[in-house]
Amino acid sequence: MYIKQQWITDELAPSVIDLDAENPRLELESDAEQVDIRLRLLESEDIVELAKDIVNFGGLIPSETCVVIRNGKRFVVLEGNRRICACQLLLNPNLIPKEYRRAFPTDITDSLRNSISKISVSISPDRESAEPLLTRLHVGASKKAWRPLAKMRRAARLLDKNYTIGDIADQLGDSEARVRRLIRGYKIYQFGLGLGWTDEESGKLASEALDVTAFIRFFELDETRKILGDVFARDGSLTGNIPLNILKPLVKRMVRDFLLSQFEEDGPSHDTRTSPSVYLKDDLQKILRARSRSEPGHGEGGNKGNGDADGKKPDGNGKGTEATQKPQNAKPDRQPKPAEFFEDLRCDIESDAKLRLIVGEIAQINWHRFPIAASMLLRALLEHALKYQLRRAHKMKELIAECGKDPALDAVISFCALPKNSVFKDPAATTMTERLQSSGIKRQLDLVVHNRLQEMTPEILRYIAPQTRQLIQHILSDEKT
Repeated sequence: MYIKQQWITDELAPSVIDLDAENPRLELESDAEQVDIRLRLLESEDIVELAKDIVNFGGLIPSETCVVIRNGKRFVVLEGNRRICACQLLLNPNLIPKEYRRAFPTDITDSLRNSISKISVSISPDRESAEPLLTRLHVGASKKAWRPLAKMRRAARLLDKNYTIGDIADQLGDSEARVRRLIRGYKIYQFGLGLGWTDEESGKLASEALDVTAFIRFFELDETRKILGDVFARDGSLTGNIPLNILKPLVKRMVRDFLLSQFEEDGPSHDTRTSPSVYLKDDLQKILRARSRSEPGHGEGGNKGNGDADGKKPDGNGKGTEATQKPQNAKPDRQPKPAEFFEDLRCDIESDAKLRLIVGEIAQINWHRFPIAASMLLRALLEHALKYQLRRAHKMKELIAECGKDPALDAVISFCALPKNSVFKDPAATTMTERLQSSGIKRQLDLVVHNRLQEMTPEILRYIAPQTRQLIQHILSDEKT
């Protein structure tokens, strides 16, 4: 019968201990060479400062014990990679990379050399036995806590070792839902990491100092998902809703803007406050075209009714029943389809005949067949509705005085979007107008007006409609004065 080994303590020379390629702080291949691990630790883990602290203290802090496992005749350090690395470099300066030799302390005393020539270690029977201890050390306050990226990497690597989500949640002290988000986030990060970078860029992207929060969060925002759809599934795998020839350049730009820019003097150019509709507006057309080709239900086809092939209405088990069966020549019942454009828009405003006329036409137009005409109608509707609201709020004269002429749509939107102008009683309507101003939607509509007719498609209209419909409906049915 196999009896599992127990933990034991010993003293080992740093020279017989290898640094861990699976260190959660580092983005490394599992077969990374020691020289590469050492360099990565120097780049991102303050090894030079730690070595100076060891020199000043005269050795390692006695209460801090490294954790290792056996690997043939050698050992691998699981807890204490920074300390082992610093000691190795202090004892053997030839291991110090050239670019760090000037800063690294090399003139050590015999007393210090003797102090760190043997290091107290706890030898775990195997890596699996040590995992719970390592996790608790770094998600609590007793050690340097793992940054978000390290925690994501830790969760993903445990999953790769066939730990269940529940087991990982127990180790990390998180909920299962949080663990799933960590793993998904790490796979999104890995996708960006694999898009082809220079050595310098790869080093920055693998740095523990990297804050991936805004980059990952961007894909989770409702506004992003309206535009991109679910690019990554719950487990972090690609859904395929956007072709790679479009997705890869887009994500690569995001990596530059959200991640690599963190290392620039001015700091990150984009963060958690970045608006998805503003950021993606230049890519909007090709994204929506790609989604329309790849996602079911984005075209004009689709299921035409709720009945089965025989025209029977399904019962609770999905089968047609005699009681609900239609006469032979009768058409099956159809549920009304939700409006994708402005099919259900109505206007009862007696005082504005032109507004009623535009609403009547946009509700009836076949926007799938005539997207250019539909977009022109939408732009006219948006402008006329906002001007109607300005007149109703007694603000039109104020805007004209500010502009010096009959205001164009740009000026109208900008004026209505400012809370201080009190165009709307409901602050939510002001917020909707403000989003409209920053979303790039007006720019899409302007492309048609300025004779770039080929730029308008049903896919773009399908995206624009819900972004404008709520505000227009609010003006037509609310704000009674």
